[in-house]
Amino acid sequence: CKAAYQSLLIADQHCRTRKYLLCVAGGVPCVSQMWVRDCCQEKKLLNYRNYLLPAGLGPEGRIVEW
Repeated sequence: CKAAYQSLLIADQHCRTRKYLLCVAGGVPCVSQMWVRDCCQEKKLLNYRNYLLPAGLGPEGRIVEW
């Protein structure tokens, strides 16, 4: 059985930092820090998709999802 590895950016909220924007542009999922907390509490890796942060804000100030 092969192990699968994926990079994630962990943040407390969506933002416009260089790192966050590079991850969004590169397709690296940005997840809430709550994912780490919940994984530790459950003692297993949880589905990160439930913790995805928004990709950013659209022109009208609306949240843009992944």
